[in-house]
Amino acid sequence: MHDATVDTRRVANRRPVHFRTIENLLAEIDHVTAAAKVGKVRSLGNWSPAQVLWHVGRLVELSFDGFPFRYRRGPVWIAEAAVLEPEPSVSLDAAAAYLNQQLARIRDRERMTQQCSAEGTYSHEQWVYIHLRHAELHLSFLAVDDK
Repeated sequence: MHDATVDTRRVANRRPVHFRTIENLLAEIDHVTAAAKVGKVRSLGNWSPAQVLWHVGRLVELSFDGFPFRYRRGPVWIAEAAVLEPEPSVSLDAAAAYLNQQLARIRDRERMTQQCSAEGTYSHEQWVYIHLRHAELHLSFLAVDDK
């Protein structure tokens, strides 16, 4: 049995985030990065703002360049997914630059054509949708104090 400790009060109080476009996501990256630099972002989960941004960028990169693994049933997938785990020491500036670089590939009309690590082939448009939903999930764990 996995011994995870989750504060359900913190999870239930996640920040509502919705992105209709890549431009919406880019604006939120700037917003979160600026707020984090002045200490106005609080993590509601286990990752720092830098780790969240890096992780989102990594999935985008893999959808362009290919996944080095295929999820299989059982505990093996945990070791395979390590390529998506952010380093604790990743800096905010490096993570934001990395994510922005990957999103620029979308804006520059590069096509995401790689097979998903779990379910097979998606269209470019499906990948964009997946990345926007994935970013919503992870960025919802960052509380931004706009006061």
